[in-house]
Amino acid sequence: MVLSRNAILFAAAALYLALGFTAGFVTANAALVLALGIELFRRGRSQRGIVLMAGGALVILIRHFVLFFALMVLAAAVILFEARRSPPGRLPGRHGFYLAMRREEENWVLQPFSSWHLIGDVRLDLTRAMPEEPETVIALQGLLGDVHLLVPEDWGLWVEASVPVGRIKWQHAPDDAGVNRLVWRTPDYENKRFRLRLKVFYLVGDVKITPG
Repeated sequence: MVLSRNAILFAAAALYLALGFTAGFVTANAALVLALGIELFRRGRSQRGIVLMAGGALVILIRHFVLFFALMVLAAAVILFEARRSPPGRLPGRHGFYLAMRREEENWVLQPFSSWHLIGDVRLDLTRAMPEEPETVIALQGLLGDVHLLVPEDWGLWVEASVPVGRIKWQHAPDDAGVNRLVWRTPDYENKRFRLRLKVFYLVGDVKITPG
């Protein structure tokens, strides 16, 4: 059953009022800003979405520190669980609060890479990349992520991606609007000259893979 727009608006208004009367309207407004930020982030407007999410989360943090701390612990546990499922072997990389990785304009050397972070902004044009090895593994895990990859059509590709809140969009996705979880492998993956194994997990994210 598909709900009408009026029904969705009515349910959202009821939820807002319920949250306002139970937790306070300052918290309700902060949650509304946070939800708006998540939606903007899902649509690819990452910078504005991050600002709204950070503002809403900050207000909730100040007013409900215990609840916010519990949610952060839960998020960290989920990220750690996903990280343990990464491809075997230790990968070089860096871990921290923010990852900004852009390789779009010049030729560059592609190396195996792994990163755990809270916020990630990744733009890679792999048509300009020179792989060091026949198979390259890239593993990205975090809380918020915006990932865009341009992958050569003659490469082998193995994708394991999950974004509970957000979307994964590419040519083999069953839905043009994107999916939340994707596991796909090129049929003749092992026979390709160059192969990319991509492992991505963000609690909130926008992942786009485009053939080049």
